[in-house]
This record gives sequence, structure tokens and C-alpha cells, in this order.
Amino acid sequence: MFGPDICGYATKKVHAILTKNGKNHLIKKEVPCETDQLTHVYTLILRPDATYSILIDNVEKQSGSVYDDWDILPAKKKRDPNAKKPEDWEDEEFLPDPEDKKPEHEY
Repeated sequence: MFGPDICGYATKKVHAILTKNGKNHLIKKEVPCETDQLTHVYTLILRPDATYSILIDNVEKQSGSVYDDWDILPAKKKRDPNAKKPEDWEDEEFLPDPEDKKPEHEY
């Protein structure tokens, strides 16, 4: 969803809501909208490099990164510096099974 939201005296902003996996994500920045009685053109440009621009009457009012200004991606995870492999860890993809036997076929 995108466009101006003018409700009474308190709310006068531009909504920029992106949807991912059925969940709506509202932009974190406040983008003021025009409040006069004239007609205005609101434009949201989403680029392939995950940047965006919000234009009002072809004048850029807000821009930035989709990743920074919306909570779309999960929080970044850090590696635990104290995490380590157990002493008996095996790095081989396949380990031989000492109890493995070929089946006997009856023909």
C-alpha cells in the first residue's frame, strides 16, 4: 500500500507498506504529505538494488535502502566466539558402518 494518510489533525503522513509472506511492513521513517487542497502526485520507486525513492509532485521527499527502512529481513545473527566442535566430531561426509552387510538375494 502506498499513498497519503490524512486523518483529522493528528495524522498527516505518507504510508509506504510492503508485503512479504503475507505480512505487512510499514516504513520506519516519517514521510510528511501535502495538506493543502490541491491535487498531488505520489510516486514510490523500488529499484532492483533494494533502494527506493518517494516523490511528491516529482520532488524526492525520502529515499534510502529497503533493508534499512523496513523490517523485512530477520535480525542479523552473530557467530558465538565460544562455540566449537566437540572433541569426537567427524568431518567426513560418510562414515563406514562396521555392521553393514550386503543382503542375500534369493533367485
